[in-house]
Amino acid sequence: MPSIETTSFSHIGTREEQQDSVGMWSNDHAHLIVVADGVGGNVGGAAASQAAIQGADDYWNQHDGCFPSPEVDLTAIAQLSHDAIRKLHPNEKRTPSSTLVVLYLDTDKKEAHWIHMGDSRLYRINNGKTITRTRDHSIVQLLLEQGEITEDELNSHPDKGRILKSLGASTFKGVDYDSCTYSPRDTFLLCSDGYWESLGPNDKPLPPNGTGMTMEQYARKIVLDAVDRNGEESDNTTVAIAFIPQTDQTDLPQSSNRKSKFIPILLIIIVLVDVAIILWYFLSPQK
Repeated sequence: MPSIETTSFSHIGTREEQQDSVGMWSNDHAHLIVVADGVGGNVGGAAASQAAIQGADDYWNQHDGCFPSPEVDLTAIAQLSHDAIRKLHPNEKRTPSSTLVVLYLDTDKKEAHWIHMGDSRLYRINNGKTITRTRDHSIVQLLLEQGEITEDELNSHPDKGRILKSLGASTFKGVDYDSCTYSPRDTFLLCSDGYWESLGPNDKPLPPNGTGMTMEQYARKIVLDAVDRNGEESDNTTVAIAFIPQTDQTDLPQSSNRKSKFIPILLIIIVLVDVAIILWYFLSPQK
């Protein structure tokens, strides 16, 4: 299968500080992508999200990017990052905190594994259709599920910034984990709330790339468009994207390859037999 394509882009929006952080790592066998969003209003939000990225970087390097038990390994990244954030300002009444969403792609097994805390999201999209997305750990998500607000009210509700799980909280509350076997043309989108809050209920998380932009150009465009939609109150806005290209000819099952090679060989044999029969007929002694 062709190489997985990855990219990211982040914008400060109209805020005074960039509290979103993103990290990406890869080797011949795997990719790791992390998006973290320092929780607004808390002391050291930027430092908290950067500590999450550093925790992922440390773990990736310590294990050479090999995660034999992805759920355990990804949870360990979250725990490591949580502990690091707790040490940033131990004497503060309000400690820093951060959301987290992590994607691990095992290219040998063609598997995707992910965890999240808070309201930073992961979407799995194929041919423009959202296959799955993470469930926010937030007050407004609970209100939506209880039928007290609608999708239209989700992004403008006064409690939209109140999350129920985060790195750096008084206790580590664990992560939500999920996985799948990925398919050609799957796209994984990781994003902070500054991005998804710009979307309407009927908007696709990723609009079509109809102009043939590169992945980097596309990521930049959709983030800047999101900032424009959010207007004067735009939050920090970040996306990270991983795209699984279409399977090429070399990825066909071996049985199909053998069959395709066998057909021309058979035709050559038939032609040679026909030539031999013709030569025998004309060259053999006539009675």
